[in-house]
Formats: sequence, structure tokens, C-alpha cells
Amino acid sequence: MKHLRSTLKDFRHIFDLSLTVRFIAEPLISFDAQRDAADVRKIMEEREFDVVGVREGGSITGMVNREELGRGILSGYKKRIDEDSYVEDWQPMLSVLEKLTNHTQVFVLAMGEVSGIVMRGDLQKAPVRMWFFGVLSLFEMQLLRIIRVAFPNEEWKKLLNKNRLAAAEILLKDRKSRNEQIDLADCLQFSDKREIIISDVQLREALGLESKTKGKDLLGKLERLRNDLAHSQDFISGRWPELVELIKRGEQLLEACESYYQ
Repeated sequence: MKHLRSTLKDFRHIFDLSLTVRFIAEPLISFDAQRDAADVRKIMEEREFDVVGVREGGSITGMVNREELGRGILSGYKKRIDEDSYVEDWQPMLSVLEKLTNHTQVFVLAMGEVSGIVMRGDLQKAPVRMWFFGVLSLFEMQLLRIIRVAFPNEEWKKLLNKNRLAAAEILLKDRKSRNEQIDLADCLQFSDKREIIISDVQLREALGLESKTKGKDLLGKLERLRNDLAHSQDFISGRWPELVELIKRGEQLLEACESYYQ
């Protein structure tokens, strides 16, 4: 059994340095403060913009919401941008995720100037999907690792029902017929690993799972999120704002798995 070298620390180091806010941000369209508000609203409706910036002196000094625009000039509808909704374009994507729990949109700064915007829909983009799927893939790998450590002689088999064990054995036979160098544990599905983990008191305690019921619920949510990501499905609708806490719990579980056999 080879040592599993991939860790959350390594993963976060790569993502924090390589995939930052700028990779999911959209340019913030802006209009001069003296522009006719009704004209701006028409443009926003045509281009399906909910928010645009307001320019004064060549810089974006505020924002307007499409639904609030009526007669008069744009400056009459300008709102101050909440300083807590700012994020630098070089910051890791986690900073955006946390801010979007309290704001409908986040404004991106580049060289001290507002240049972009991130909305919740932007979290569906590839960089965020890669991040979440990477965390969950590492977590599943580590689940297999601790199962091997906790049950070195395949004692885990007694924790699976006969149908699930039979399914793993069929998969093993099929994969071995293709000359793959694997064992029965390699053929366990996420749901199988979940059942083994939550059925063992010591493993539940090691991962910080309060009970079998709560463990099953949490790991089930992580499995469904993994599946939606793997099949390019919408993974935000129905999960917001729980998604933020869910991915954090996933990372905590991953760290707990990594420390289990150290």
C-alpha cells in the first residue's frame, strides 16, 4: 500500500496561489453618473444586468440596482458600495465564498480600483468546481486510507450488508479481468465507505462525527455534492448558504482523516 502524499495543505497551497478571485470575476460594467437613469435601465434589461457601477471622475464610486432605476440622472440612484463587500483580485476564492454568505455580490479591486464583480452564479464556474471536487476527491481517498489502517485484514467487510459487499466483489472481478492491480477495498463506493466509517465508534470519534445519524447525514450531503460536481450539475441551488458550511466541514473531515494515521 503506497503512502498517500496528497494533503489538504498541499491542495490549498496550489489553489490559493494559482486560482484566485480574478479567475471567476466578471468585469463590472459602469456608466457616467450624469447618464439618464431610464436609458441605463433599458441597457441593463437588454443585457440582463442586475447591478452596474457608477463612474465619477473616471473611477467607479458607487453602484445602482436595475429595479430601482426610474426618471432622472443616474447619480440620483447611486448607492455606496459596502466596504465589507470588497475583495482583492489576488485573494483566494475562499474569501469570496465567505463574503457571498452576507452579500448578494462581491466587488473586486485591482490596483485599488473597482474592476470586477462576483455573484453567486459565478461559483458555478470551473475553478470553483475544481476546488470543491478536489477537496471531496481527497476526502474519499483518505476515507479509504483510514479504512485500510483501521481494518488491515478486511475486517470492514462485516460492516457492509451482503448486497453492497457482493457488488464490490463483482466490480473487483471485472477490474481484475482487465489486469488492474487492485484489491476489494479499491472497489468500495463512497456510500460503502460512509457506512463503514459511521458504523465504527472509534472512527466516528476520530473524525468528530457526533453520532451515527449525524455522520450519515453529513457524509450523505458531501456525497451528493460530489456527484453533482462530477456530472456538471447545478450544485448551488438548494444548498445556499449551507454550501459554505458544508465545504468547510468537508475540509475539517479531510484534516481529521489525515491526522488519524500520523
